[in-house]
Amino acid sequence: MNLRHVAWDAARAAAHRVGSALRTPAEHVELAPGALGRTLALDVQAHAAIPAHDTSAMDGWVVAGDPPWRLAEPLRA
Repeated sequence: MNLRHVAWDAARAAAHRVGSALRTPAEHVELAPGALGRTLALDVQAHAAIPAHDTSAMDGWVVAGDPPWRLAEPLRA
């Protein structure tokens, strides 16, 4: 199969076939060191919301006033 020009459904089916062939049965292992490099068989559910309140990480600037706004000097990222 030429994967350069394959339809989305065909690509997804091919990925599923390959992944299914690699699937191994679930095992119970000790957290350390047995779980290192493994994938969980089930989703992990938290008992409570963390954090317990609404929060937002912010990165940027707030400006006020009429535009245009001009930078006094170039910003270096």
